[in-house]
Formats: sequence, C-alpha cells, structure tokens
Amino acid sequence: MTTHPGSTPHRRRLIAGLVLFGLLTFLLALILRLPAAQAWQWFGQDLPVQVEGISGTVWDGRAARVHYQEETFHDARWLFLPGRLLSARATVDFSMRADQGRVQGRASRGLRRDLLLQDLRLALPATQILRLSGRDRLPVDVDGRLDAFLETVHLDAAGSLRGIRGLVNWVDGSFSLGDPVELGSYALRIDGDQERLLGQLQDVDAVLRLEGDVVLLPRSGDVHGEIITQALEGADSALIENMRFAGLPEPTAENRIRFHGNLANPLGFQGDIL
Repeated sequence: MTTHPGSTPHRRRLIAGLVLFGLLTFLLALILRLPAAQAWQWFGQDLPVQVEGISGTVWDGRAARVHYQEETFHDARWLFLPGRLLSARATVDFSMRADQGRVQGRASRGLRRDLLLQDLRLALPATQILRLSGRDRLPVDVDGRLDAFLETVHLDAAGSLRGIRGLVNWVDGSFSLGDPVELGSYALRIDGDQERLLGQLQDVDAVLRLEGDVVLLPRSGDVHGEIITQALEGADSALIENMRFAGLPEPTAENRIRFHGNLANPLGFQGDIL
C-alpha cells in the first residue's frame, strides 16, 4: 500500500497549524484596525482615567485629553508594536503633553499582567509629580521641576514595584516653610527592586552641597544613608538658619551625616554628624 505525502498526519497537522495561524493573524489585524473610540467604549470604562477626543485606531491613535485624578494631559498618542508579540508582550510607544511638561516612553504587558515601562522620560513640575504619587502632603512646600529618564520600571500585576533603574534630576529646586528657599539642581541615580533601592545623590548647580548614598526599603518605607552637606557660596541666609535649626552648628563647613527615618513620617528623620 502506497501512502501519499499529502495525506500523512504530519502534513495534516502542518496545514491545520497554518490555518490556525492565519485565523489568529486575521483576528489580530481586525482588532488592531478597530477604531480607538469604539474600543474605549467596550473596554475602557472601568479604567481610573477619563479620555476625550479619541481618534485613530487601536494600532495607531490619539486622544485630545486624558484626565487622571485631578491632572489633565493633552495630545496623548500611542503606536502598537506588533513585532513585540513574538516575545509574548503587548507593547506600545506612547507620549502625552502636560501644561508644563511631557511624558513619553514604551509600555508592555505580559501574560502575567505585569507592566514594564522602558525609556520613560518625564519632564514635569515637582508639585505635579508629588500629586500623582500621592505624596503631596509634605511638611514643607517643594518646588522646581523633575526631569527623569528611567531605563526600566517593572510593576507586577498588583502594581507593586519589581524593579527600577534610571536617573532623576531635580532642576531649580526649592522648599518653603513660609518664604521660599532656593537650593539649585540635583541628580539622583536609582537602581533596585522591591526589596532594596539604592540612590546616589549629587548636587549639580546648587547653593547647598548634597552628595552621598541613600537606601530605601520599599516594603517598610525605611530610609537610611550617609551624605555630605554644606552651604556653598550664594546660599540664602534663610537656608543657613534652617540648617542650624536642623542641628548643624556650622552650615558652611563640610558636614558628613548618617541619617535614618521612614517615608511615612518625614518629620521623624534623625541623623548624626560624623
């Protein structure tokens, strides 16, 4: 008995696989070509954001305005990257504009519903960043602008931090307990995971020298580290007085401080002059 190659089980499985692949490709293309406004009506109503002026498709679209909490972003754009599906991650490039800044980057989600942000760039007022992070109730008013480039930010399905690496610049920073006190600009390089974050702090163009290492334990909120601080030429008299009030008898000298505290109690930080 002669068996023709086209009738073998292997051949039939190959044909079935090709047909299935074709159907999945067709369905994916159909979904990606779906108008973005229609997709939002179906799938976006339970998300914690409000979106206006949606146009384009799920693949390549924009929204005139995005409202999150009390913040509004404009001209939000996204571009789906289908090639990334080969790594089992749905990936989009995105950007949006704020009243005084911009956010852009790449976001992807895997089968475990984790969220990976890459090449994330933020240029926003410090006050807006604090509001978005839920830490706007500080004992002092903080001003300036945050310019950040985060190579990776990895969150699990519950929104808990799994890892982060990047650079955050605080530009033209100041604080106020009444009258504003100008500080200058600083750079903080961060790297770590949900167990331990290491920050390397360095003043860039400032009247208050701040440099050293800071360690944050995200689960507990505990912070400790060792820094050098010194009031430099051009420091405001109010800054020097605040440093004396904080326990530094000679603010213009180089002071090496070991400190510890918890983010839940900003006024409870303690330190020792070494």
